[in-house]
Amino acid sequence: MNMFDQQFIDTLADAVAQRVFSRMAPIQTSPRRLLNVREAAEFLGRTEDAVYQLINRGKIAAIREGRRVHIEVAELDAFVERGKTC
Repeated sequence: MNMFDQQFIDTLADAVAQRVFSRMAPIQTSPRRLLNVREAAEFLGRTEDAVYQLINRGKIAAIREGRRVHIEVAELDAFVERGKTC
């Protein structure tokens, strides 16, 4: 025998779902603009060394701040688009 009726369970499930989605909304609406080399490598499915080579060859523009290197997600998307062939 069920101690909760279906309407109560549905209402509770909806409330939980709304709370989860409201906490995820800031993450979904504000994606990061810059990635470090490790993250860029994961994004492209390449190694970190390969990303450094692409930067050094001028294939991908990077932002350097001291020893830190960052790449815009838009730059990675543009690199992928430039590499497409018909």
